[in-house]
Amino acid sequence: MKLIISLSFLLSQLAFAGLPPTTSKGSGDASNITTFNYQFPNFSVTHTGATAAFNILGAAGGGTGLGTLTLNSLLVGAGTGNVTFIAPGSNGNVLTSNGTTWSSAAPPSAAGVLTSTSTNYTALSSDDNIVETAAAKTITLLTGATTGKRVGIISENTGQTTLTPAAGNICGQTSITLNGQRDSISLVADGTNWVDTATRCEVAHRVSYQATTSATSNIVQDGAWVSSVGWTSIGQQTINITSGVFSSAPTCTCTYGPGGQNAFCQFTSLSSSAIAVQLVTPSSGTASIWVTCRGPR
Repeated sequence: MKLIISLSFLLSQLAFAGLPPTTSKGSGDASNITTFNYQFPNFSVTHTGATAAFNILGAAGGGTGLGTLTLNSLLVGAGTGNVTFIAPGSNGNVLTSNGTTWSSAAPPSAAGVLTSTSTNYTALSSDDNIVETAAAKTITLLTGATTGKRVGIISENTGQTTLTPAAGNICGQTSITLNGQRDSISLVADGTNWVDTATRCEVAHRVSYQATTSATSNIVQDGAWVSSVGWTSIGQQTINITSGVFSSAPTCTCTYGPGGQNAFCQFTSLSSSAIAVQLVTPSSGTASIWVTCRGPR
């Protein structure tokens, strides 16, 4: 027989009438009930004869397994074991997960760690952004960086910056090149390799120039991705691309450029090494356009 005794009954018995009788018999029972068990949210009471024992409930019974809880701490489940605690830690800390457990930790810096270098450089796990200020240098990325680790790399020089992972690949290649000033890439590690976070390892570049019936001039570009802009014939120019900028033919667009006449433009051929441009102007004179190209590194 299962004996169910209400909380109000237990409290009244303990407070006003002492412990329940040492023996009791339920209706229809042949023998006396000598032990009474009372269960509450975090403890139980076992009464046998004139003795009452209070017990802390463990996880299996719906309790914490502990008689006291650490002041101002968070409770964390521990399977069938007693709960554990996370202390508040330092002022400003936030609850942080590493994918397995929780801890109280300082929030990450919004700007991240910025490292500026003018030499060949091997990235550290703490680097969030790296700026290379000298030309013809190599930045070596971490081997097998933690999945999700991000790093931004900026070229602030007039030459080239080579990015090479210590192992694995970067954008599916053994190395890639940043060409000229302000070329940049944002990378994320997948545990083995590095990939571009936004454009899947594509790069975009822009150049503007002016063209007359016999020459090109006033070439202005972002970075150093164009080696030259040549005049082929009236209305025809060739944009020669620096080796290694694109691994295959880019996709390009053109818009009106600074100074000169507005012009209609189209591309008659595109490759990783050169872009053939045809300009049509409303009248003879100087035409001006911007050409923007995006393609795989």
